Amino acid sequence: MATTPSLAMIPSGYKEGKLYSFLPNTDDGDFTFSRGSNATRVNKDGLIEEVGVNVPRLDYTDSSCPSLLLEPMRTNRILYSEDFSQWIKTSGVTITSNYGVSPSGLQNSTRIQLSSANEQLYISTGVHSGNIEVASLYVKGVNGESIQFGVGNNTGQGSVITLNGNWQRITQESTSGSVFIIGNKDATATEFEIYGAQLEEGSYPTSYIPTEGIIKTRLQDECNNAGDSSTFNSEEGVLFFEGSALADDNTVDKRISISDGTNNNRVLINIGNSISNTYTYYYAVSGSNQINSNISVADITVPHKLAVTWKVNEFKIYLDGILNYTDSSGSVNPAGTFTQIQFTDGAGASSFFGKCKDIRVYNTALTDQELAELTTI
Repeated sequence: MATTPSLAMIPSGYKEGKLYSFLPNTDDGDFTFSRGSNATRVNKDGLIEEVGVNVPRLDYTDSSCPSLLLEPMRTNRILYSEDFSQWIKTSGVTITSNYGVSPSGLQNSTRIQLSSANEQLYISTGVHSGNIEVASLYVKGVNGESIQFGVGNNTGQGSVITLNGNWQRITQESTSGSVFIIGNKDATATEFEIYGAQLEEGSYPTSYIPTEGIIKTRLQDECNNAGDSSTFNSEEGVLFFEGSALADDNTVDKRISISDGTNNNRVLINIGNSISNTYTYYYAVSGSNQINSNISVADITVPHKLAVTWKVNEFKIYLDGILNYTDSSGSVNPAGTFTQIQFTDGAGASSFFGKCKDIRVYNTALTDQELAELTTI
């Protein structure tokens, strides 16, 4: 999980639970973590910073409480993500490098001045993949003014996006085009700052991947294999998760499990996938699902608190303080079956991509009052 909760977060009367953790800026903790490349995160000061290979990212993008950020592999296809002097410009564009303080906290933003209407700054992105690609850019300009931005087949294309006066990350999806465009065609801004251009294949933007003349790939985060057979109670217990998915994309499984290293015997939380904005709870014994229940939410990309319980003929789901499901029929695995908790399906596939604020395992089935208190937002 992202942080180890203080005792004040655990209501009185709780039975002892296992709290899993990662320590900030190190690979210390209960899980085996890996990522074969550098990556960026937003630190506690709200600034984008780079972390090294195999270092877990405690990200503060959403609040003062960090989340463990787990992302898929992505490639930034923009050759110069910060050096906009390498881009092509129309005659009325003036570029001033290292003008102001960027979202990285360094004086490395670029000022763009446009002397007239229909001016553009652009760069070739190569042949479009044909799949959904998402362009993103950090921009700061006058509140209420607008810029042209996005990927198209020529410099006359792109979306018109309104600025809010602060640094903001703007995005645009495309299914064709080979030119990344920044300008003011059909827009009003004549001066603004930019930083961190990115173009990646996927339906949502991921953390910033800086480039300096070549495309760059951030490899997938892996977080698995905590615990052993003495850690877990296969016969009864609670798996608690607080966090969110990166997107409600309905295409990729996002799973968290306690298992014996297979899909046959496991406790599984599936987030999203084929049903929009849905958590699914599975409890499997020898390949047979004793529980297979869906719980819908308004938005799976914002944090929720979910607790699933198991015990012979007693299965429950609590979400955000409310009992959403109960089943009084079903068997459980024999003692000593479960050997690990991981951010996958139980057998190492279908990795969870999202933000985890808290993950816990309790080796007893908590009371309804305890479960309600544990999951209340």
